Amino acid sequence: MTTHLNPFANPPGNFVQWCTRLMIFFFISISISTFGQTNPAAQTLPYSQDFSGLAHTSTTYPTGWVGWTISAAPGAGFNLTGPSADRLLTANSTASTTSGNVHNYNGKIGSLNTGSLDLCVATAINTTGLTTIIVGFDVMTIRNPYDGATNTRINEVILQYRVGTTGAWTNVTGTEYQNNTTTQTTAVTTPQNSSTKSITLPVGAENQAVVQLRWASRQVSGGGSRPSFAIDNVTVSGSAAAPSITVSTTSLPDFGNVQTGNTSTEQSYTVSGLNLTAPIAISAPSGFEVSLSSGSGFSSGFSLTPSSGAVPITTIFVHFIPGATGPFSGTIDHVSAGATTRSVAVSGTGTSCSAPTITAGGPTSFCTGGSVTLTSTAGASYLWSTSETTQSIVVSTSGSYTVTMTDGGGCTATSAPTVVTENAFGVTGTLFSENVGTPLATTPVNSYTGWQNQGIYSYSSSTTPQADVRTTTASSGYAGASAGGNIFLGFSTLPTPSLRDITISGINTLHYTSLTLSFGMLRSPATDPLTVEVSSDGTVWTALSFTQPPTTAWTLITPTGSIPATANLRIRFSKGQNSTQFRIDDINLTGTANQLEITATTPTTFCDGQFAVLVSNIPTGNSWSPDPAFTQAVNVYTANSFYTTVTDGNGCTAVSM
Repeated sequence: MTTHLNPFANPPGNFVQWCTRLMIFFFISISISTFGQTNPAAQTLPYSQDFSGLAHTSTTYPTGWVGWTISAAPGAGFNLTGPSADRLLTANSTASTTSGNVHNYNGKIGSLNTGSLDLCVATAINTTGLTTIIVGFDVMTIRNPYDGATNTRINEVILQYRVGTTGAWTNVTGTEYQNNTTTQTTAVTTPQNSSTKSITLPVGAENQAVVQLRWASRQVSGGGSRPSFAIDNVTVSGSAAAPSITVSTTSLPDFGNVQTGNTSTEQSYTVSGLNLTAPIAISAPSGFEVSLSSGSGFSSGFSLTPSSGAVPITTIFVHFIPGATGPFSGTIDHVSAGATTRSVAVSGTGTSCSAPTITAGGPTSFCTGGSVTLTSTAGASYLWSTSETTQSIVVSTSGSYTVTMTDGGGCTATSAPTVVTENAFGVTGTLFSENVGTPLATTPVNSYTGWQNQGIYSYSSSTTPQADVRTTTASSGYAGASAGGNIFLGFSTLPTPSLRDITISGINTLHYTSLTLSFGMLRSPATDPLTVEVSSDGTVWTALSFTQPPTTAWTLITPTGSIPATANLRIRFSKGQNSTQFRIDDINLTGTANQLEITATTPTTFCDGQFAVLVSNIPTGNSWSPDPAFTQAVNVYTANSFYTTVTDGNGCTAVSM
């Protein structure tokens, strides 16, 4: 029986002696708690341990086993952290042993938790090259203080695993075991309520140098003294993983026409292998050669030798070197014992003459309406991929163009392709942006003149009271937050209606695709959501969808839904009567325009001294004529025909319709 000194109980008459004992106790406690944990050596599979060779008096764990402190706080859930310290093996333990420790129960080992100790036993295995890792063990109760009165504790033990020696643990579901309600607290080591478990570990535990296993417990119900658990007859096995070969492609592009005796341009692919028991033999078909180096070392084949069963990703270079005229084809085969053969198809044509080349008479990338002349090297006849038969052709559309030429000796060969790209006009970016400006005071929307786009678009509120613009609680916390002012959809107590809205009108989205709206939003606790709608006529509105954000911070919102391409897009933000308040800032609309068009936002017939407002549907890059200007919108004061020009990133220019 183990006796434990309690320095706080029955202090001796010599107070100094009692204080000294107390200090020693504290020193020992602190020293033990600071020990780090020892990781058990990973055992080779198959593995078994029945603890029959462990004497009851032994305080030394079997090879590959340790005891750990998981934490100082056992609870209702299995602890998935730790371990934090090693635990010594306590010898000669029985069901009468009450100390919180890892115990030698005479042919099995186990642990007994306390209110301030969460303990476990653990081992480790090496699963390299193995799959289907099966763990079997017997789990049992040794000490069971359950009496139905003051001791009603039901605890549960489970197998946990992790890969490596750090990080969180994972419960292996299906290994749970609980003590029963039969009391056993005498000096015996008889297994009580023994259960045999067998489980296949998750695939994450396969083919790993170190997989740690531990048996941990949790408190399920009841109170009082805790039971102790033990394990025995532990077995771990695995199945050898099948050898495998992986190639990055199953075929290479045709090598085309290559004159006999000459060498083609190289191509490449990669190969790798796992769980191999023999080298990967690589062999090329007739007319083709392989190498591990670009530009040298080519041969009909070679082998890659695995290390610890693996061949890392390796680049294989291939060239075509025909020894005769005519078509060549076949596969580069990759073979290793027990692995499925992987093949890469190759093809090419040997010719008695050199393949023709194509010369472009200008850039092969141009804007719609442009073209380029392609010319073949001289020969007796020509057949282009367009079916044309002249030495030169003019192409004006995107494509891959080749020519087959026959020389004076009747030898025919095909050129490498020339790629031509036709770029259609297109501008992608922001077509509308509004940061609300910085108001000097809280101002109703219909009276505010500090908009970023004042005079270009219309901003209006139809509710009473109106939505307003203010600087309190400036926008922040998301990319593009402008701070400054924002639109405020406030709240009024009944009977005054608390509806609020703001509508932005006059946004020209003609000829735009992929329209996307975004805005910053701050939402106070609310029962009704903010509604965002779009319309092309101001009568029929379509709601956009988004998730209402948290109520604690500004959030950038990007709703989904259909936004129409129209000369006058309206965007409306509104809230219901039961909502509290919303703030809106940094409204942006992006898209891609494939045409350029001018829209008049005022009458185009006016008197002397007046003017018309013309707006381009593309916000940047405008060059107006006949009155030079470089803004999106211009005021015109005289009668004339006005147009604007925009050049996109590919150098393609569009003139307004």
